[in-house]
Amino acid sequence: MAAADLCAIVVLMIINILVIASRLDDDGGEGDDTVYYILMRAAEEFYTEYSRYPGWYDDQVEADIPLLKVCRQ
Repeated sequence: MAAADLCAIVVLMIINILVIASRLDDDGGEGDDTVYYILMRAAEEFYTEYSRYPGWYDDQVEADIPLLKVCRQ
């Protein structure tokens, strides 16, 4: 896999994680990095459980949200 491909994959993963984070952030406040820390930890747990990152496939973003919430606990 070329370095450019890997970079593109990482960028897409971050975008998908941020989309999910915006949906999990109940108060809508900005500037609180705690939400992003928790979400990154949940993404790691999600990967461990399902061998893929949340939102990896565009058609699974909505379906991954409840699974990701379970990983947060």
